[in-house]
Amino acid sequence: MNLFSTMTGLFGQKWTSAYGLADRNGEWLKTLNGLHPVQLEIGLNRVRLAGSEWPPTAPEFRKLCQPMPEEPGLPTLAKAWREANEHASQPAHHGWSHRAVYLAGRAAGWYELRNAGTAEECREVKRRFGAAYQALVNRECQGLPLEDCPSSISSTRPFTRISW
Repeated sequence: MNLFSTMTGLFGQKWTSAYGLADRNGEWLKTLNGLHPVQLEIGLNRVRLAGSEWPPTAPEFRKLCQPMPEEPGLPTLAKAWREANEHASQPAHHGWSHRAVYLAGRAAGWYELRNAGTAEECREVKRRFGAAYQALVNRECQGLPLEDCPSSISSTRPFTRISW
């Protein structure tokens, strides 16, 4: 698949006047680095379905390439978050809806899920859970094993509590 050819076919002159026939300066390559061909196809399908008159920018296209959890059959982010929160006190004793939900909860930190008290702590643990879950969704779409996730997904950083 040649992304520039496909986009030229979809947007014609609007694409070529904005980006040319090839990624001469390498910006698209840098922005899309690390995406799997399945993810690029997801992005192209979304561009086709959107029917926009104007082509996306490279960062916009990268966002379009991120699979939704439902696409490979995982729970939505909201359902996964709710499940992780409800079962953070005894994660080993719950029949998880999907292994990715458990792994994202572990990455966010079971302790942190149970004990986030301030709004900032809640936002941080939710951000970590969401980032880990998306990375696992990406791995699922790519057919990669979930257990072999990079250290950035599986590592957790404890909260720094400040007392006043």
